[in-house]
Parts: sequence; C-alpha cells; structure tokens
Amino acid sequence: MLFFRAESVFVPYLKVLKLEAMARKKRSKELQPNIKVRLDRRTVITVRDEEKLAFWKEKYPQLEVLES
Repeated sequence: MLFFRAESVFVPYLKVLKLEAMARKKRSKELQPNIKVRLDRRTVITVRDEEKLAFWKEKYPQLEVLES
C-alpha cells in the first residue's frame, strides 16, 4: 500500500470565476400582417407580404387566400 503525506500531495488552487449575465432589453418587432393561404386541399401556409403571395400564385394558380 502506498501512503501519501498531506505535504507531498500537490493540489493547485483553482480560482472559480462567477459570470453573471445582465438582463437585456428585448427588441420590439414591428409586426407585419400575415396572409394565410391555402395552396391545395391540405397545405396552408402563412405569407408575409404581397410579393411572396405573387411568388406562390405562380406556382399554385388555384391557391385561395384565407386571411389577410
């Protein structure tokens, strides 16, 4: 068996830093009206603006606008 004396064991002193996060203000977002669109009988998507609506209208000419 090996025995160590307390003086012979080297334990480095570790300094633990505590970092505290400061609370940040949340940025307010400007909400844009969303347009809910049905592409086919089971697919409903939300579009942000008229430009995107025109994009989807090219791909799905039969789409219908549910909410604007």
